[in-house]
Amino acid sequence: MKYHVIAALVACAFAGALSAQATININDSVSDMNERLFKFDVDFGPTAQSVTVTLTIQATSGTSGLDVNLVDLDELAANGTTNAIANDFDSGTGSMTLNLTTPTYSGVHQFAVQLRTDSGVGTSPFNGDLGASALATGAITQTGSLTIPFGTGYFDLLDRGGRNVIQNTAAGTFTRDVQVDFGSVPQAITFWVQAIYFEDGTLEIYEVPAAGGETLLNTLTLNTGNGWEDEINLTTSIRSGIVTLRFKIQATMANFHIWQLILPGVVASVSSGGGSGGGGGDGGGCSTGDHSDLAWLGLLAIIGAIGLATRLRS
Repeated sequence: MKYHVIAALVACAFAGALSAQATININDSVSDMNERLFKFDVDFGPTAQSVTVTLTIQATSGTSGLDVNLVDLDELAANGTTNAIANDFDSGTGSMTLNLTTPTYSGVHQFAVQLRTDSGVGTSPFNGDLGASALATGAITQTGSLTIPFGTGYFDLLDRGGRNVIQNTAAGTFTRDVQVDFGSVPQAITFWVQAIYFEDGTLEIYEVPAAGGETLLNTLTLNTGNGWEDEINLTTSIRSGIVTLRFKIQATMANFHIWQLILPGVVASVSSGGGSGGGGGDGGGCSTGDHSDLAWLGLLAIIGAIGLATRLRS
């Protein structure tokens, strides 16, 4: 009899170990006037491994639905959008499952969940679970959340980057500095930048050397020939301490433009250093439009910023 009891206990314990996995609940709401951004730490443990991170989520009521991104922030900063983003959308209360297979990671890496309404007018309450069956219970923790209004201005992206939106009333150069803390040990960082502008123009990205001046890292071209969206991954020189990255939109006429920056997890912090430019800008947002025709690109800012663009232009 003792043998059968012990065997049953061992079997139950083993089954419990098999069923244990990393999971965390996301339960909140998003209105048609903003987006919600959540940041998570995912601990891959000491042995490098590739896992599948899964988000299952749905709007629980209402008629505005959800448009959702699951983002591997380190992969996006290092290599761009190809393997860094999973996207899905539903105009009602249908359940969506998004999967991302990661590179081979060890230690802690950060992921983001970005949500906005898909269509209609009104708030979408939502409920979902972010998990990874290959990781142990407790390996996923929420480390930040943010509501970003659909309006103009600079918005921090939970210390992993920033988004700048300007609705300019005339042509001109629009400059904004971003301060990045490289930490005490000198290092070069690789980061991702995307720009959107609905007229011809460019975005120039500079590193500002410690001695002053500007070092051009690259230029994104936005025009009718190449498309009004462009993106790139760039690498800085080896630096330590606070480093300034400078972003200059060269606008050819009145319209609005958006650029977005995603930094690697190895940087300590990021903040806006202010900006200037001719033409001026105004704030505020408008009501939600339908899901953007460009959403198939699956880009972090295209999904969020094109939705923002639709609202601003309406």
